Amino acid sequence: SVAMSPSRSVSASSARRPSMPTAGPLERSAVAGRRRSAKRFWPVLPAAALAALVLQLLLRAPLEGLSFDGGANRSSGPSPHGAPGGRGAPRRRRSEAWAAAAARGEGAGGGGGGASDVPAAAVEEVGLGYISPALEGVGEAELWRAMLLKTGTGIVDFLPVKDVRIEDMGTHIWRRMLFVGSGPTSGQVMTQHIYMDQASGEIRFVSVEGSDGDPGVGEEAREEIVNGLLRDPLRIEYYRRDRTSKERLHWSAPLARTAAAIEKTVALARAM
Repeated sequence: SVAMSPSRSVSASSARRPSMPTAGPLERSAVAGRRRSAKRFWPVLPAAALAALVLQLLLRAPLEGLSFDGGANRSSGPSPHGAPGGRGAPRRRRSEAWAAAAARGEGAGGGGGGASDVPAAAVEEVGLGYISPALEGVGEAELWRAMLLKTGTGIVDFLPVKDVRIEDMGTHIWRRMLFVGSGPTSGQVMTQHIYMDQASGEIRFVSVEGSDGDPGVGEEAREEIVNGLLRDPLRIEYYRRDRTSKERLHWSAPLARTAAAIEKTVALARAM
C-alpha cells in the first residue's frame, strides 16, 4: 500500500485502474426498456412456431369423420363415398368402386346385402354412406319404381335371402326373411318394418326384435338403413342412421355390394 494521507490508503492496483464513466439517467432508462422488451418477446417465438406447425397439420389432415344430418333431399356439398350431394359429408369419390362392382355383377339391396355373396373381409365397408355418380338416361319416376322393388319379395334379386314373407300394414310393410349370405348374420332370420316416402325420396328399413313371425309384435331398433333418391342431379344413396337424432352411423355393409345394388336398380329403371 501507498500511504496517501493519515485518513485513507489505496492499493497499488486500485491506484492504476482507470475509473469507468457512470451511466446517466437516460442510459439507465434505455437499458431497462430493452430488458423489459426482451422479457415480453421471448415467449412469442415458440408460440409462433407452434401455431405454424398446427396450421400445417390442419392443411394436411383429410376431411374424414365429419358428422351428417341425414336429410333426404341434399343437392349440394361434398358427399360420402360418392358424387357431390350429401350435406356435411366428406368428399370421397367412389366411381372406381361403382365400375368394379358392376363389372363383377355383385348384387345388393334394401338393408345392404347382395345376391352374389361377397366375403365381408374382402371389400371396403360403406362407412358413413355411399352416393352413386349422377345418373343419366333415366327418369325420376322410373328410378323410384325400381327402388320400390326392394321392399317386397323382389329383395331376393338384391340380397342373399330366401323364405321371404311380407305383410302390408298400411303405414309400412312388415317383412321377414332368412339371410343366407356370409358374415355374422349368416343363417339369421331378419324382420323389418319398411317405410316409403316418395316426397322425401326415402325408403327406410328398420329392424324389428322379438317379432317371432307375428307382424303385430316386436320392437323397432334405434337404427335404420336409408335408401334415398337424390335430385338435381339424380343419384341414389345408401347409409345407416339413428332414427331419433338422424345422425349418420358407421355401416359395415360391403361397399362394392351396395354400389352394385344401385347399378342393378338403375338398370331396372332404364328397362321400364
